[in-house]
Amino acid sequence: MKKNSIVLLLPFLSILACSTTKNKIPFSQKITREAYHQIAKDFGLDNPDSADRLYDREVNIKNFDQFKAQGVDLSEIYGRDYKSRSLRSDVIIVGTVHSQKEDPSDVLFHTEYSVSVDKVIKKKNWTPADSVTLKVTYGPAGKYTLASIAGTDRYHVGETVLLYLEPMEKTFKSYEARDLKNQTNSISKINADRKDPNIFQALKKYTFKGKKVYQQTEGLVGTKAEIFKGIKKMNQLNRMK
Repeated sequence: MKKNSIVLLLPFLSILACSTTKNKIPFSQKITREAYHQIAKDFGLDNPDSADRLYDREVNIKNFDQFKAQGVDLSEIYGRDYKSRSLRSDVIIVGTVHSQKEDPSDVLFHTEYSVSVDKVIKKKNWTPADSVTLKVTYGPAGKYTLASIAGTDRYHVGETVLLYLEPMEKTFKSYEARDLKNQTNSISKINADRKDPNIFQALKKYTFKGKKVYQQTEGLVGTKAEIFKGIKKMNQLNRMK
């Protein structure tokens, strides 16, 4: 190709690049909270609390319409489908539950599970590890306060799961408002757990059975291919790697 032809082609390529990315505007934390609120209002989201929750989770409000086209209405940040949940989770993995350990001395989290990391679907400020530890509030039936709560996700050694995870640092922020002054053992565990990047609380758990994906209270959610495709689309729109 001649030099003059290359020069003429460059502006065209620049225009083409802009046109193919204009519908996928990356979220930037440089956007102020006030500016974010204004963008939300432009899309009809007038609730300041909802806008704050979206902002704190770094949800790309600029792609409001694109999310809606995928079945996710950002006006309903607490949507219960697997796509909406993926926007609220820092880390999403596929793994296998390998072991269970009870800890009745921990007043907050009575049971923990070791889960191998087979596939990382989403990671935010996390360096993937070979395995993670899950802390859960329930224990064997009859032993602990939260043992019989309906709808609590149950784990079984050997099962393959899709997990939506939250770092313990975030989890414990919600507990800091509670009075734990006389619970020294719990406080020491909090300080240790929140510093370990591979200890999480699972926000949601899905189970693989062959090529199908199930949730304890929802039943069949979809095929593995459908679920992975849906989460990948959310990540693309939200520019999360």
